Amino acid sequence: MPKLGENRAEDDGDLEIQFRKFVEADAYQLEQEKSQSGEDFIEKFRRSMTFDETERRYPVAVMADIEKSFPQIMIHEVDRDALRFLWDRTESGQPQTFRLARNYFGLGPSPFILAMCIRTLLESYSGPHAGAIEEISHSSYVDDLVASVPSHRAAETLYRVAGETFLKGSFRWRKWLSSSEHMMETFKRDAVSVEESPTKRRRVQSVGVGFVAPVTMRAKVIMQQVYKIPKMKWNDKVPENIAQAVRKWAEDITRLDTVEIPRCYGTTDRELEKLTVHIFGDASGIAYGVVAYLVVAGPEAEAQSSFLMARSRIAPMEKASIPRLELMAMCLAAETCAYLMDRLRLEVGEYHLWTDSASVFHQVNSQQEEKMPIFVRNRVTEIRKLIGEAKIHHVPGELNLADLVSRGCGVTELSRSSWFVGPEFVKKSVSEWPAQPELPKLTVALVTANVSVETVFEIDRFGSWLRRKRSMAIALRFIDITRKRRSRNKAGAALAAAELRRAEDVIMQQLQREAYGKELNCARGNRIMPEESKLRPLRPIFRAGFLRLGSRLAEHQGDVVKDPPIIPEKHRATMLYLKDLHARHCHAGINHCLVEARKRYWIPRCRQRLRHIIHQCQNCRRFQLKPATAKAGDPPALRVSHCTYSHTMERSKQ
Repeated sequence: MPKLGENRAEDDGDLEIQFRKFVEADAYQLEQEKSQSGEDFIEKFRRSMTFDETERRYPVAVMADIEKSFPQIMIHEVDRDALRFLWDRTESGQPQTFRLARNYFGLGPSPFILAMCIRTLLESYSGPHAGAIEEISHSSYVDDLVASVPSHRAAETLYRVAGETFLKGSFRWRKWLSSSEHMMETFKRDAVSVEESPTKRRRVQSVGVGFVAPVTMRAKVIMQQVYKIPKMKWNDKVPENIAQAVRKWAEDITRLDTVEIPRCYGTTDRELEKLTVHIFGDASGIAYGVVAYLVVAGPEAEAQSSFLMARSRIAPMEKASIPRLELMAMCLAAETCAYLMDRLRLEVGEYHLWTDSASVFHQVNSQQEEKMPIFVRNRVTEIRKLIGEAKIHHVPGELNLADLVSRGCGVTELSRSSWFVGPEFVKKSVSEWPAQPELPKLTVALVTANVSVETVFEIDRFGSWLRRKRSMAIALRFIDITRKRRSRNKAGAALAAAELRRAEDVIMQQLQREAYGKELNCARGNRIMPEESKLRPLRPIFRAGFLRLGSRLAEHQGDVVKDPPIIPEKHRATMLYLKDLHARHCHAGINHCLVEARKRYWIPRCRQRLRHIIHQCQNCRRFQLKPATAKAGDPPALRVSHCTYSHTMERSKQ
């Protein structure tokens, strides 16, 4: 087995052999795979939460650990061959082979073996202090003990029972610590550990359950800024602005020793009346996080609020909207709620989740999940699954203490805030909590509207395009006279060419309003055409009062119409226009009329309409008829009768 010698100053400088669990050689990997880890008796939970819930429940807290717990366990003789190692530091200089006779840290089954030994010792206890044994079982993690008891007498009992019970298995407790000076005098002097120097590393490592999450959040934000620098390598020097931010944060955390954190929840079985947990969630553009508080309401004493835990997450590298981050913060709050429901060994009556986002509050309480986007629907479903019967409330932003962890703050601001005790309203009755926004009641009303287009003249009244155009021109002249746009003396004058062109434009605009109303509205608002529209492939645009063809001749410098107006093909006015065009060009053919028509307008299926008009044109049909021919007479009998040949020739015989 691979090994490494290490001199540990904290253990009197003795040489300790460190065996590596993972190695690169295939043979060693095969050995580790064959090594069975055994059943995991160590409950999966956050170590920080162990310090939180077990140490802070009662006034008197005690801590200890087992001295050299793994080597206290002997290995069976038949199993020692699997623990051979080669030792080359001998007096002769020749390497020798040794076998381990005791359990060591690094082997796969080691934690299982230790857990089984401790479990066997606890189950073998048959004395009168079963409550102390149960407390040790719930409050121990591997070889560490972190517990809290209601009184000094209970602490002394726990200390005595733990020492006597574990001594039967050759386990000796050491480094006993307590929050009570009386218990510190009771503990053996040689078991009390020496206080470590308060370095920066110790300050950052010892902040469990997110006590100073708002302060550490600033470091996370700085680290993300470093990751956002393109092509940044590990040994490259960071920009000056980031280096200055790091120095400022490092200077700020030196003030952490001035922060005082209330330890005890203030809960005892006698005065316990009602326990509630309040979890606040908030998000900003850089991060999101949650903070949880335990509120203890006694029968006579005033309610007391205590810090439970806080969690923080940095915002994703890809920019996300604030409503989306708020929803992610509520998901984190729901996960925290489910975790506390499973881990707290307290009879909590109610769990309450708080958010200052009205959109998240309405989304979670909405009953229309099928209409939500996929991202929102998935997270709303997850939140409801995690929180169970917990309730979600809305809180104003100024009362949401999770705002501190979402944007980060300094040590001074943290100590001046109510971060460790929670907001005041959670200690009051429900009637004094912030008012909740009411969900709007949606009323669906179906409205059917028929849009009627009023016309000045009916198209069916006219059988000629020229008469239709002249009538419109006269009507427009009358409108101009009544609005005093022109003199009355010109009322009887002949129609000018400009008036006829204006009348034609008005008629064509009327046709477009009747046939392409939806397309006109979409083109005016620069919106996408409906999928069912037949004009969508033409990419129509709106310009100069007309719905026009979206052509590709924008850079053409000639006189050709670049974007002709689109005219409906089946309208009667379109048929009159094509008939007049065919007649004005001397009853020309289809191709000629098609070219002339597209010089001014774009008519869908124009070729088919022209073919139909020319086929029904009386003049064209008359001039295209074939001339009549006389019937030919019968041929004479000589040409149709049989007769013998007058001249014959026999083939010569050979």
